[in-house]
Amino acid sequence: MFSVFKSKKKHVPSQILDLIDEAPSDVLSSDQPPSGEVESHNSHYSLIQHVDIDLRTSAQDNAEEQNLLGHHHKTDNRSDDNDGRHGRLNTQLESTHDHQNTTGSNNEAHSICWGFLGAIGGIGVTTLCIQAAYDIIGRYKTKPMQPNSASRRPVCIIDLDFENGACASYLDSETHLALSDMGGHPERIDHDLIKALITHHKSGIDIISAGFNLGGNDHVDAECVMALLDQACQIYDHVILDIPRLWRPWTAAILAGCDHVSLVTELHVSALKITRSQLRAIESQVEFESPMNVILNKYERRAFKAALKEKDAQKILGRPIAGKICIDPDAALQAINRGKPLGEVRAEGRYVKDVRSFIDKKTRPSTQAFKNKKVA
Repeated sequence: MFSVFKSKKKHVPSQILDLIDEAPSDVLSSDQPPSGEVESHNSHYSLIQHVDIDLRTSAQDNAEEQNLLGHHHKTDNRSDDNDGRHGRLNTQLESTHDHQNTTGSNNEAHSICWGFLGAIGGIGVTTLCIQAAYDIIGRYKTKPMQPNSASRRPVCIIDLDFENGACASYLDSETHLALSDMGGHPERIDHDLIKALITHHKSGIDIISAGFNLGGNDHVDAECVMALLDQACQIYDHVILDIPRLWRPWTAAILAGCDHVSLVTELHVSALKITRSQLRAIESQVEFESPMNVILNKYERRAFKAALKEKDAQKILGRPIAGKICIDPDAALQAINRGKPLGEVRAEGRYVKDVRSFIDKKTRPSTQAFKNKKVA
């Protein structure tokens, strides 16, 4: 995963291998990082990147050796090669993680990566990301949420919609990320570049966003996206990803690297049907340690006779609802017009409390787990 200093192995989806296959050959052939680059071997992306480069180099050496010896082999079954490559990649990942476990410090802090994406358009993901970041910052005023993180910043929102990103606009902030920064050569993305791309909002939230770029999502290199997240996770305790709804070549790899992935939807039949289909499709391509979270946004607590209930959504989706965020369009509009998080506009509003409750559930041990431990 992107989170630095984590050593828990996850399944590597085929999309990660595919996106590395599509990367420029001059990037993959670079064995050494340029001077001044801060290299991380502790993040999920770095492990996948470096291991796959090693596999490629080894494969190229073997091919050259075979050509010199005059042996020419043709592959009739490509799936066998892919299975073998997957096996070698997973084996090397396990070896690398074992090395981390023996050399890494147990006291080192790691980043927590939160991914939010909408099941349908206009669901309010950006407003939710901003308030989640603001809520996390508020917790740092009393006590850091991460141990030994004095040299790290609390939270950053990364807007991964490079065509219609609205996060910076919602906070009335400038954008410093250019498409040219994400067009290739991921080895150029280091701590210094990340710090130059950050926009500091007066609320304490840091933002990395490209804003509006016509056709921008089609001009972004997948490995640059992964390198951006990798470096950000070394600087921040919490990284919040505003993930575009439309599937990109790098979406699966991003979701696989998140600690908490939430699909945001509404409580009506059409949205729930789409959400159910998306959950099945995503979870068939990405292996998560736990099922994806489902958040009901714009949730009406008033009971109407013909309205759907939470239990109806759970039945349709086949899983519990992780969070319910109330509808508060007036406060949301006021926050956008003033360029502030909703928590600064209506600090004790229901929306703010609902977001706080969701963050609580994901950052604190569950009451049931505590009870089970006590019984045992």
